[in-house]
Amino acid sequence: MKKLTGLVALGFALVLLPSLLHAAATGTVSARIALEFEGKSFPMSNTQVTILDKEIDLGVIDFKAKQDAEKSKNKKRSYHLFRYTYLVKEIENSRRVGLRQIRTGIVTKRADAKGEVLVRYLQPGNYFVGAYRKIGKRTVAWFVPFSVTAGRSTQVDLNYNNVFEFYNPELYP
Repeated sequence: MKKLTGLVALGFALVLLPSLLHAAATGTVSARIALEFEGKSFPMSNTQVTILDKEIDLGVIDFKAKQDAEKSKNKKRSYHLFRYTYLVKEIENSRRVGLRQIRTGIVTKRADAKGEVLVRYLQPGNYFVGAYRKIGKRTVAWFVPFSVTAGRSTQVDLNYNNVFEFYNPELYP
């Protein structure tokens, strides 16, 4: 009876130990997404969020936006719209198979009703969170770096202070 109990305990240990070691060797990131309008903070629910393990060249995005805006009548308005469009395209392309040799978008989720996203079991290292949302005619996009440490939870706040592009057509007549 003691041998049987010992074997059952050993079996549980062998089954549970790898999952416990896996969990300890990884980290978690929690992102909160909110924008402030007229002094009030609004959670950005349903925002598309992608965790990338490679950096997107924001300089190239800016260059393309300036180049394409030169062809438009309202250069300032077009520039901001193109910046949003090109960043979203890069975020989306990062997770599609076949468009790139290396897939850099490793996890994609939508924010919940509170504007929060939780991603578990990330290997320790440096990552980027790319997020975007269209709200009527307004658009907003983020690309923010963060680091993951084994056994720790990292909090990333996406807000107006670290937004890459906030396009509001009312600002550009």
